[in-house]
Amino acid sequence: MKKQLLVFLFLIFVSNIVLSQGNFNIYKFNPRTQNIKQYLPPLGVLIDSAIKNNPRIKFWQADIEVGQSNIRSARRQWTRHIGISSDIRYGNYDNLSMGGTAGTTPVPIYYSKQETRYGVGMFMKYPFFDLLNRRSDIKLAEYEKLQATYNKQNEINNVREEVIIQFNNLLLKQKKLTIQTSYMETSNLNLMMAERKFKNGLIQLTEMARLTEINSRSKLAFEDAKTDFVVSFLILQEIVGFKF
Repeated sequence: MKKQLLVFLFLIFVSNIVLSQGNFNIYKFNPRTQNIKQYLPPLGVLIDSAIKNNPRIKFWQADIEVGQSNIRSARRQWTRHIGISSDIRYGNYDNLSMGGTAGTTPVPIYYSKQETRYGVGMFMKYPFFDLLNRRSDIKLAEYEKLQATYNKQNEINNVREEVIIQFNNLLLKQKKLTIQTSYMETSNLNLMMAERKFKNGLIQLTEMARLTEINSRSKLAFEDAKTDFVVSFLILQEIVGFKF
C-alpha cells in the first residue's frame, strides 16, 4: 500500500512537470496556475487606452474638427464679397483750370497733358440669396459638428463595452483552461496507473481502451481551451493597443 502511494505521488509530480512545459512562453505568468487578473492592468486603464488608440474614435474626432472649421468658414462667408479694386492709367487728359488776377473775373483755361493717374477703391457685392441663407449655412455647419460629436460619443461607449466584455471573457477563458488542465492531469494520472496495471494483468484491454479514449478527449479539450484563451488574450491586447 505504501509503495502504491509513493508511485501515485511520483506520477503527480511527473505530470505537473510535463504540463508546466506547455506553450505559454509569451506571457509573464502561467495562465494555468496563476490568476491572470493579478497581472492585467486595471480595467479603467484598458478602457482609456482603447479609447485613445481606437481609429474609429480618431475618425470622428477629425470630423468634429472639420465641422468646427466649417462653422468658422460659414461665419466668415460674407468677407468673400468684399474686395479692393485699383487701376493705373497713362495718356492725354483734358484739364480745366480757372485763371486770372485778383479783382478780375476768372477765366477758364483748357489744356491737355500727358500724365499717369491712379485709382484705388473698395467694393462689396453680397448676393441677396446668400444674405438670406447665411444663418442657415451656419446652423447646418453646427449640426454637422454636433452629429460628429454624438457619433464619437457613441463610438466611445461601444469601445468601453467591447473592452469590458473582452476583459471578462478573458477571465472566463482562463477559468475554463484551469478546469480543463485539472481534468487532463487527472486523466493522465489515471492512464499512467492503468498502463501499469495493464502490464501486470490487473485490468482488461477494454478498460485500457476506455481510459485511453478519455485521455485523448481531455487533451483535445485542453488544446481547445488553451487556444480560446490565447485568442481572447491577443484580442484584448489588440483592442487596447498595447501589450501587457
